[in-house]
Amino acid sequence: MLFEFPYSRQQPGVDAVEEGYYLLRREGRVDVPIRIWFGWPLDPETNELLERSPRWMVQINGDLAGDPDAPARIDGRPIESLVGIWPECRRWPTDRADYEYRVDRARFAQQHDPSDPFADAGRVDPMTAPLPFLDC
Repeated sequence: MLFEFPYSRQQPGVDAVEEGYYLLRREGRVDVPIRIWFGWPLDPETNELLERSPRWMVQINGDLAGDPDAPARIDGRPIESLVGIWPECRRWPTDRADYEYRVDRARFAQQHDPSDPFADAGRVDPMTAPLPFLDC
């Protein structure tokens, strides 16, 4: 279970979850985009809103966390809870445009180069990683 009280907007404790877009930063690895919101749940197959009661929802790298059929993954491991993710990602908020760019970048890597670190939010190998574009 991702949240102790998934149907309550008010979360108890000092580290209560907040809606927004965040990055999970890990040393030597690709930053993982995370979206957290309280609202209508999404259909895992079509990404359309379902007519169900509002609840806390989390997308990690564009995939719904907690989906039993296709759970969100980091480094190939399915995410079962937010332990180790929240409140760590709270330190690096981002905006919707950056979140969508990072999700699209990961989708492109999954389709065209599965060995790319962005494909599974894995470790960046400096010997094989492409050089960044520099404007001189």
